[in-house]
Amino acid sequence: MSMTDPSGDMLARIRNANIVKHESVEMPSSKVKIEIAKILKREGYIRDFRYYKFQNKFNLKIFLKFGEKQSRIIDGIKRISTPGRRVYSPGKSLGKVLGGLGISIISTSKGKQLSGDRNMSRIGKKAIAIPPGVEVNLNGNQVVLKGPKGTLRRELPLEVKISRSENNLQCSISDQSKRVRSLFGMTRSLVANMMTGVSSGFSKDLEIVGVGYKVKLEDSKLVFNIGFSHPVSFAPPTGIKLSVEGQNKITVFGLDKEIVGQASSDIRSIKPPEHYKGTGIRYSGEQVRIKEGKKLAG
Repeated sequence: MSMTDPSGDMLARIRNANIVKHESVEMPSSKVKIEIAKILKREGYIRDFRYYKFQNKFNLKIFLKFGEKQSRIIDGIKRISTPGRRVYSPGKSLGKVLGGLGISIISTSKGKQLSGDRNMSRIGKKAIAIPPGVEVNLNGNQVVLKGPKGTLRRELPLEVKISRSENNLQCSISDQSKRVRSLFGMTRSLVANMMTGVSSGFSKDLEIVGVGYKVKLEDSKLVFNIGFSHPVSFAPPTGIKLSVEGQNKITVFGLDKEIVGQASSDIRSIKPPEHYKGTGIRYSGEQVRIKEGKKLAG
């Protein structure tokens, strides 16, 4: 088998070892082969796999799985799309293998996946860990989190269900429509951000650049002197705490990541960085592209 087709080489080795009922089979390792091995193990077609380095080369060892009286778990394994004959198919046209008794492993922009997983969000299905000291209250489509930094609550889309198991929260959907799938990963991210917010909070740092530019905190408001004919003040929205270090550094802190980001954006918009001298308000670490000024012909 030519090694220009590593997937075909892997399947041929597994098929041959399965026919003669070997306990394991070894082969050169690659990222594609490891992805396929992970799926085969998850679906119960192999016992395990491991990859290791031997003589400056990485190898992959597949431990085959057999049933009672050494009956084969894998009845057949076949490569459909080859380097010399690519087979492309719309996701919706992929049918069941052997009436659902088999699986199709497909190559997508997100890597190797089962055909049934092609529309599943890789973010939405991840469990959300509950940090120590955080209380979770689920009431229908409303989630309330209480932690050391405060309390957050949010109404979730009705199409996305959230459940608790031990120290984790898990989102799930039953409708695979495009609209619901778009809500799946978003909802998981929102709840995860809430969990981080009530346990440690979010902060965003900004800095002022310019000769004579400065800011001070008066009655929880920011007062800027940044080149205008008058001072400019900024009142924080509910849930935001502002702090000033020196005369040119600002920290925005809050529990809600969205509000922290929006408040930081509003502060920056008071005087965005100027592209010829770089003066203005910018995020800490932000790279401002400085344009070259016009030169006088001499």
